[in-house]
Amino acid sequence: MKNKPVNQIEFDERIEIVSELILKGYSTKEIQRYADELLWGVTRRQIDNYVKQAKEKIISQTTADEIRFEMNLTLNRLELLWKNSLELQDYKTALSVIEKRAKLLNLENIPTADNTLKITHNIMINGQKSNIEYDNDIIDFQYDV
Repeated sequence: MKNKPVNQIEFDERIEIVSELILKGYSTKEIQRYADELLWGVTRRQIDNYVKQAKEKIISQTTADEIRFEMNLTLNRLELLWKNSLELQDYKTALSVIEKRAKLLNLENIPTADNTLKITHNIMINGQKSNIEYDNDIIDFQYDV
């Protein structure tokens, strides 16, 4: 049974509901089930349209300052995790953090002359000044005391 078209107010309410579901982590399939429970009588194509509209709404409500804040917050958390991993000598996690940071900063595809990415950080480990160099998937420690 096909329902009658919704008016603008009903459409806006549905977009608001779908926006909240997206923010809660619902998949499109789960949103379809939710709409079925509410007897919206909509097709998968209409749900796809609602999801698209909801995502555009969410994006339009996010300001550049909020994006910068979240980026800086994430980078600082990664930096803390990286430092803690080094202190625990958990180099696998440290490398993983470096890779995630590079991906976040879109540094993954910036090759050097020999087609590797080399970065050096000055750090303190157990009171010793150290440099850490890495390229792609190799970590070398050079201690300067």
